[in-house]
Amino acid sequence: MKRFACSILVTFLSGASMLAQTKSLLIEDLTWTEVRDAIIAGKTTAIYYAGSIEQNGPGMALGKHVFIARYLAPKIAEQLDNALVYPVMPFAPTGDWGVTQPGTIDPAKKSRHMRYNGSVSVSDETFGAVAHDVAMSAITAGFKDVVLMGDHGGGQATLAKVAEGMSKEWGPRNSRVLHSGPVLQRKGTHEGVLTETGLAH
Repeated sequence: MKRFACSILVTFLSGASMLAQTKSLLIEDLTWTEVRDAIIAGKTTAIYYAGSIEQNGPGMALGKHVFIARYLAPKIAEQLDNALVYPVMPFAPTGDWGVTQPGTIDPAKKSRHMRYNGSVSVSDETFGAVAHDVAMSAITAGFKDVVLMGDHGGGQATLAKVAEGMSKEWGPRNSRVLHSGPVLQRKGTHEGVLTETGLAH
């Protein structure tokens, strides 16, 4: 009986956590109808924030950039007052894996963060393709502005290239894809993003 009661409680709690949270600015918390209604009500900007899983020294968690992204992106959306946030991209180009031929890794050929256990790297092509496809999903959903951003240097040139290419394609159709640059490399953190992208009120 005790086991049955526990399973009922677990089912109830997990179900409750999966209910939509209509006050949230995070798309992952909302139902598709809430996203639709939010766009109709004026939430016409989508934020795509790229973090990274990389070493930051022996005293710092590998997910530092993901934690920063999860904190800052909703703050930026809140200040904009017309934005929703797509799920944080946790991976970025962080270095070479050291693959010298199929099935062979030479540790001496690893570069940058990939020299440290636990770091994750994706190619520039993969990083750009994910940003492109999420931005395309946002445009398809009805967002008019899509802001691509990250809080560090890795992958910024790729995000800028994606934004430029997509803006050329979709600008004439009243959709913009903007690149904010690395958020934490400017004074005022998220306030700088709003000014630089031209989205500040």
